[in-house]
Amino acid sequence: MDDAEWNALVDAAKSEGELVVYSSLSGVETSFEKFEEAYPGISITVERAPTSDLITRLDQEGAVNAPGADVTLHSQTGWFDASDEEGRFAALKVGPDQAAAGWEDHLDGKSYPFVFSNAYVVGYNTKSARPVKNMSEFLNVAANAKIGVIDAEISTAQSFLYSLWQDAYGDDFMKRISDLDPTVYSSNVPLAQGLAAGEIDYGIGLAPSTVVGLKQEGAPVDYVVPDEATSGVPYHAAALSNAPHPNAAQLFVNWLMSEAGAAQFVAHHAPASTPVATTGSIPWGEIPTPEDSGWTQQDHEEFIKSEWTPQFG
Repeated sequence: MDDAEWNALVDAAKSEGELVVYSSLSGVETSFEKFEEAYPGISITVERAPTSDLITRLDQEGAVNAPGADVTLHSQTGWFDASDEEGRFAALKVGPDQAAAGWEDHLDGKSYPFVFSNAYVVGYNTKSARPVKNMSEFLNVAANAKIGVIDAEISTAQSFLYSLWQDAYGDDFMKRISDLDPTVYSSNVPLAQGLAAGEIDYGIGLAPSTVVGLKQEGAPVDYVVPDEATSGVPYHAAALSNAPHPNAAQLFVNWLMSEAGAAQFVAHHAPASTPVATTGSIPWGEIPTPEDSGWTQQDHEEFIKSEWTPQFG
């Protein structure tokens, strides 16, 4: 878009005055306040749920063309790929600043941007466990600890992380984790809550957003980014084709693509890697993700069948 078109879109978004975002990322309300400050008069309503629940809701609303979300932000790359091919997203209008930052190359013809990657961490209860540098050291200290692990079936990002562990530490690595008799959690939220409550000492394969929020509230939790064999949770965003507030949706997705949006990911959802460099961001490309490593849905399904299910049921 040129400057005149962009200014007209901003004015139209302000006239709409509101925006509904479906997000699986915890703590986004604080981040999104900066958008409201940048564009006074536009208020954001956040509907937050685990990715699987969001996808179910989005699919149900999309099937009957029911108005719901203007924008969705979550970590299931395969869903974004399929939905884009099905025409469920509005064609993204790239603003002048975003075009200057190289976003047309980042998008590569897609209607949804890859806005940041959240590095996986090892979470621990500060009262009952100590930090570890990586998963090799974790195995040396975890024999008598209570362990929590995220179900590999929830996403390609999760299975990709576990495949990296096997590549780094041997084909028997998942069995060695299974032998620790871990509690398998269906998502990050209950695992982080279990960590804070002392139900477990370590949480592995954990996205840090929920741990950060609990730590800020005073819970006895912390985390480390492993110094080897870790990956990231990819977060994409899209404006829905049936968005009730289409101009506000376009404006908001462009804000997520901006340095101001990147700064909020770093401030509230670290450790974060962002396409637009900003202070504190991990350089783009240093944290591998399924998308840039060629890990497909088929790879995910084969891993679940051959590696995960035999060990964890």
